[in-house]
Amino acid sequence: MDKDLYGSTKYRDICDRPGPDEPDAPLGPVVRKNQADMTDAEKTRFRDGIEALISNGFFSLHVGHHVGMTHRMHGSSFGFIGFERFLPWHRVYLFKLGEQLRAIDQSNFIPYWRWTVDQQVPDWLDNFLPGGVARPSGTPINITRDPGGDPFALDLPDQASIDAITGLNDWSTFRRRLEGVGPFGAHNQVHVWVGGTMADVPDAPADALFWLHHAEIDRLWHEWQQINPGLDPVLAGADAVMDPWPETVDQVLNIADLNYTYA
Repeated sequence: MDKDLYGSTKYRDICDRPGPDEPDAPLGPVVRKNQADMTDAEKTRFRDGIEALISNGFFSLHVGHHVGMTHRMHGSSFGFIGFERFLPWHRVYLFKLGEQLRAIDQSNFIPYWRWTVDQQVPDWLDNFLPGGVARPSGTPINITRDPGGDPFALDLPDQASIDAITGLNDWSTFRRRLEGVGPFGAHNQVHVWVGGTMADVPDAPADALFWLHHAEIDRLWHEWQQINPGLDPVLAGADAVMDPWPETVDQVLNIADLNYTYA
């Protein structure tokens, strides 16, 4: 994303503004678990999987889809279409990473981080800041964090603020509030609270914590879908294709069709 588009690529500054070949690994069903419930072996498997994907080049390529900011996947940057694409696009983004993790070890999965409950960086990822991730230009991404260091987000979202969002029964208001704009909170608030790489929109997926955070956002959307059937993104034509992948929005509305669920 060009910085002169909005003057900044920081989550805190935009929050209030309107791959490679597919693997042959089995697709599922995959159970995404709360990171707090993972065994030590599962935690090690996830970290090892991320490092393996860095080593084989996939991780940088996948991060690069976000770095370029050309896929109109944030309402904060791309207005109405970005708001509509935010949740389904990131659902596919996580799914593609999960496929690659399972190509290495089919028991691997992307966990979710319930930051309303566990209001610190999970200790097993606290020092997990691997090197070797690069932008499409080849410049390295130095992964950093500064939890709670930004006065704009001294705290993580609490349960009451998320309940207020998931209790909405209007799609356009729900997806805007869950992304964290108007008012500031939810998704954007977590990025700003973590700080460092996570607070920089294009580079954020370089931090492994990004994937746990977005799994939680996806889980919240999935739960909302169960009580609000038929309230779906309003997308048609090219806007409905979750580029750079071929999946359309209709193909990713039901996580059962993607062969995963949440525990």
